[in-house]
Amino acid sequence: MPKVSVIVPVYNVEKLLERCLNSVLNQSFQDFELLLIDDGSKDSSGQICDNYAKKDQRVRVWHIPNGGQSAARNLGIDNVYGTYIAFIDSDDFVELDYLEQLYQPMVEYEADVVSCRYIAYSKERDEEVKKIIQENQAKVYHFRTNHDVMQDFLEKEFKDDRNFPWESYANLYKTELLGEIRFEVGR
Repeated sequence: MPKVSVIVPVYNVEKLLERCLNSVLNQSFQDFELLLIDDGSKDSSGQICDNYAKKDQRVRVWHIPNGGQSAARNLGIDNVYGTYIAFIDSDDFVELDYLEQLYQPMVEYEADVVSCRYIAYSKERDEEVKKIIQENQAKVYHFRTNHDVMQDFLEKEFKDDRNFPWESYANLYKTELLGEIRFEVGR
């Protein structure tokens, strides 16, 4: 069983997908599985996913009719084997120590959620927009004392993925923490 499950919803990103997948598969932390959910892509994204699955046993692929990013993420959550879950958007890429930097404080502090910084880039100008959440270190969250607080936090985050600083791709979650909580479909 892998320690971390990385979920990547995929939709019509053939030009960016290989960069994303290579950034995940070349991580310094290697004890993970990669779940690719092809959300009805009309370009070659689905085939790219299949090619990666043939080359690397950590990669699993699902092809589903287009239902949106939330539905794809939910399918991924329902099929993880890892103790922890990370989400990465298919048009993004991560630093080679991304998983290591999230996993280490998760284990060290027995955290429920670890949040990290991210940098957004402008597609039009191909330059940094400097949208940085947290400088130089991960942020650790514990929800052990109040189940209702934890559930409210996760439900709010999963319903509005734009809540600063709670973008799902900037966090590592304890799988058991999610329970039956899922992303709101149709948004």
